[in-house]
Amino acid sequence: MKRSDVPDALRGGGSRQRAEELALATSRLHQAERLARVGSWELDVESGHVEISLGIRRIIHADARQQFDLGTLLALVDAYDRERVAAEVSAVIADGGQLRTEFGLTTLEGVARTILLRAEVDAGGAAGVLRGAALDTTELRDAESARSASENLFTQGFDSAPIGMALTDPRTGRYLRVNDAACRLIGQSREELLQTSFADVADPEDAERERSAREAMLSGELDGFEAEKRYVHADGTSTWSALTVGAIHGPGGEVRAFISHAVDITARKERELQLQAQAADAGWLSRIRAGLQQDRFVLHAQPIIDLATGDTIQQELLIRLRGDDGGIIAPGAFLPASERYGLISTIDRWVVQKAARIAATGAAVEINLSAASLGDRATLTSIETALADTGADPSLLVFEITETALVDRIDDARRFAERLTELGCRFALDDFGTGYGTLTYLKHLPVHFIKIDVDFVRDLLRSDHDERVVRSIVSLAREFGLKTVAEGIEDEPTLHRLRELGVDHGQGYFLGRPAPIAVP
Repeated sequence: MKRSDVPDALRGGGSRQRAEELALATSRLHQAERLARVGSWELDVESGHVEISLGIRRIIHADARQQFDLGTLLALVDAYDRERVAAEVSAVIADGGQLRTEFGLTTLEGVARTILLRAEVDAGGAAGVLRGAALDTTELRDAESARSASENLFTQGFDSAPIGMALTDPRTGRYLRVNDAACRLIGQSREELLQTSFADVADPEDAERERSAREAMLSGELDGFEAEKRYVHADGTSTWSALTVGAIHGPGGEVRAFISHAVDITARKERELQLQAQAADAGWLSRIRAGLQQDRFVLHAQPIIDLATGDTIQQELLIRLRGDDGGIIAPGAFLPASERYGLISTIDRWVVQKAARIAATGAAVEINLSAASLGDRATLTSIETALADTGADPSLLVFEITETALVDRIDDARRFAERLTELGCRFALDDFGTGYGTLTYLKHLPVHFIKIDVDFVRDLLRSDHDERVVRSIVSLAREFGLKTVAEGIEDEPTLHRLRELGVDHGQGYFLGRPAPIAVP
């Protein structure tokens, strides 16, 4: 038989092929160990000799010729882990089972690494052999440590930030995390806030604007949101904040949460509003002065009716301002500025002059006096002069003072009222029942009429409390010999009930709306 006729398996060709395949597999194994930073090892328990793979040699920076025993390898383990690792290895050797432990290690070149070690006693029956693998987890643990440090840094910065910070659910708006500054800004505890949403603690208008912006951020139409926002406290007060809201995204780009920063700008906002009010007042002051100089003020009158007879007993004079376009401006627009800047007494004197001329025709009129006029000698002189100049019957002039105007001015009001009473004028106490000094006022002032505040008349038919107040005022007025006037009568049933309760007079839209009155 020729050699060429002998099969490869008989000529040794199969051995070479298997050797080549084994070499290729070994090469691939070494490459895999290098990429994965993993290696295998085997400990002969009796001799203490350790065989380690090329992968482990790369990890500890050992060359291919170095020999190791268990003690030499343990010497590379960090001192604070060494005793524990040795004990764990000994326990597996003695009792069987599996070993899984992680420790710090310093390589032969002095580089610190973290190693995960796995091993078990040879299951094939080889006595005293412990086999295992070692995985270099340094990068993984470093990444975890960096992430933990980053999370701790974020947490510390979040919690200790001097501005309000909050994480909220992107869909429900519920608070997920808040810091102390946010709690102080919003006026609620952390426990309370974590049970609510951003909309629960905000002004409704601001909450709706923020909700729309959050929806746009969820859909990708908006990257962030900035606005001035009012947080509403339990007592009804508000805190202004400059709010910034951004999105926190997950690995897939999804919105995981919204993070918000809120800075308290209440002081600045109040100052802005104050400046705006001052600017508005400056404009009104100019118009008020022009109104006085150009005689643009006009009077409307609302009848006060005797509830028993239906007759008009007097008319309350109500001031209005005619604008540049000829339209009528209600007193609520210009009187507050007049009071703040000292023009209200001048307006009161203008009304007094007109009222005296109307009274001179025989019509009884009622005039509202401001708190400033109660201590103003010029106003008192103006009344005396108007009566003398027009010859009006003083009893036809009724001066109306509110309870709130009497606060801190009771002595001025008493002297003022006593002088006008000497002249023959009469007084009405307005908004009766809303203040705290009701009986004191009746004791010290020469009052003729008590005007029951509209708050007790509006819901009279639906409120037992309001009816009891009206009933008490009527009884008190009779004890003092005074007449009662119910304000704000809007319908027939209310009018009927007031008659039943013994109220003397009434006024309101149901009985007559304010209308222009001619001044002679």
